[in-house]
Amino acid sequence: MNARLIVIFIFLFVAMVPVRDANASAPAAAEAAQAMELIDTDLDKAERLIMSALKREPQNAEYHFYCGRIMGRQAGDAFFSALSYAKKSLACLNKAVELVPDNVSYRKGLVNFYLGAPGIAGGDEQLALEQINIIKMLDANEGAVAELDYYIKTDDLDTFEHQLRQAIAAEPAAGLPQYQLGLLLQKKQAFVQAQQHFVLAAKQTKQQKTQVEALYQIGRNALFAEHFIQDGITALQAYLQHDIDTDMPSAHWAHYRLSQLLEFAGQTEQAAEHLALARATEDKQLLALLKP
Repeated sequence: MNARLIVIFIFLFVAMVPVRDANASAPAAAEAAQAMELIDTDLDKAERLIMSALKREPQNAEYHFYCGRIMGRQAGDAFFSALSYAKKSLACLNKAVELVPDNVSYRKGLVNFYLGAPGIAGGDEQLALEQINIIKMLDANEGAVAELDYYIKTDDLDTFEHQLRQAIAAEPAAGLPQYQLGLLLQKKQAFVQAQQHFVLAAKQTKQQKTQVEALYQIGRNALFAEHFIQDGITALQAYLQHDIDTDMPSAHWAHYRLSQLLEFAGQTEQAAEHLALARATEDKQLLALLKP
């Protein structure tokens, strides 16, 4: 078993944030929380803790999801036992989905496993696509992102672009395909074309979440393009006026992007204000970018 291959899908579990179970017992909840705190520093102890939590509450979907992440990380660190850990990871993720079928985060965990793991460890592109189709029914926006990720990981962006352009031709006012195509073109570094589709998504969509997320991308994409700077500033200011769901870019990220655009526009005082607001985050990835 090539442990390096297992590492591919290990990182995909780290950013998943499921809904917490309000009915969890205090001892089990404490063990699960500590397990996740140790996932980067002491995997063996994290494994013992999550298994103890599951012994206390074998029907807790969140703990099974955590188990999937921890076992996945163990697979990445192991050699002779990598395959065994990978199978345990998949079993835990499947159990989480079985217990709470409408939880998008759990299903995304399965998608990431299927796309990242070697076939011998349970990787399967068709099973990933099946989960994505379910996610699309549960949450159109999350499904759109998952579908784009699928085509990126399977190196089939041309097929996806063709499908999106067909959908837009059939219904030009549909915002979600415009948003998806914007993300795809952004991935291809076609920033000017991407901006056009984000703008259309922000204006035309009947789905408020897509509209709001398009506002964020207008700002983010303006940075990549080094163009549309004032449009990007206006869009991010509008984004910050909306209620931001937990699965959307946080207000801290929006403040960070806005500070960059304002600095680009020579508005240094306003840029510093938004940079200060961005620094109030606990997001490790953002904090790394904010280091002087």
